[in-house]
Amino acid sequence: MVDKDYQRKGIAEQIMKAIDRYFEENTYEDSYICLIANHPADLLYQKHQFEYLPTNKCGMLRNQGKNTNNG
Repeated sequence: MVDKDYQRKGIAEQIMKAIDRYFEENTYEDSYICLIANHPADLLYQKHQFEYLPTNKCGMLRNQGKNTNNG
């Protein structure tokens, strides 16, 4: 996450390139890297080989907020 005062200056792209390099050097070919992103950040991640889950896969989130209805 880049501070609002520094957004739109290419910093996120530099960060993602460093992360990409780390993944390439430190993960196995069959590794999964999971990401949860808000819109419009998902558009940045798409440029860096992240894809939306296919229909036969499922991502889930558990919200621990006090205002959630748990039953």
